[in-house]
Amino acid sequence: MGNRVIDISCETYNGLAHFVHPPLTVIDYHQRTWNHLAFQAPSQGFDTKFLMMIDHYGTHVDAPSHIHPDGLSVEKIPVEDLMGDAVLMDVSDRGDNVMITPSLLEAALKKRGAELRPGDIALIRAWPKGWLEDGFYECRGINGEATDWLIEHGVKAVGIDIATLDDLLPCDPTRPAHVRLLKRNIPIMENFTNLERIRSPRFQFIGLPLKIRGLTASPIRAVAIE
Repeated sequence: MGNRVIDISCETYNGLAHFVHPPLTVIDYHQRTWNHLAFQAPSQGFDTKFLMMIDHYGTHVDAPSHIHPDGLSVEKIPVEDLMGDAVLMDVSDRGDNVMITPSLLEAALKKRGAELRPGDIALIRAWPKGWLEDGFYECRGINGEATDWLIEHGVKAVGIDIATLDDLLPCDPTRPAHVRLLKRNIPIMENFTNLERIRSPRFQFIGLPLKIRGLTASPIRAVAIE
């Protein structure tokens, strides 16, 4: 492996409304005009921000407790499950109204000359345009058969560049990807960007969550290292 680092996280900002979630809110909490005896010249004080957001915002990882009440919350996910060897399967040329099946994933691996091995992190490029561009929420995810295919290959985490790993339109209310993967403590990551910049058949992935007790998900700053 070299040291080419690709940031594959989306950028969010105050007021951005994403998916079915309330807008991200960023409020100035302490500003430099705030006067305190502990800060005197040459110190100019400090700034801080107050954040209010749902735990599934932007590029994030779902914990098993998101679906299964007795499942692991985000701080209990082993960090090694969210870093290590990774493979990208690019199916973005299939047409974004076509659900992702095992045959599409297999063809994507063959095209890249890659092999999905037990313990790999599987990333899927489903969307051919930029994050949140027109049609983003209509792009379809993986079906139940593709979920089982990933489980059979022994992946330790799965990520995708759209709003939800499960097929969204038409919605399968059984949510096979979330139910089956999270039941097996296989974390799900969503809303990646820049996956088209990954060139190597295999690469290193790092995407660690905030260690906040009890969360069902957490934003991650995800990178691919070639």
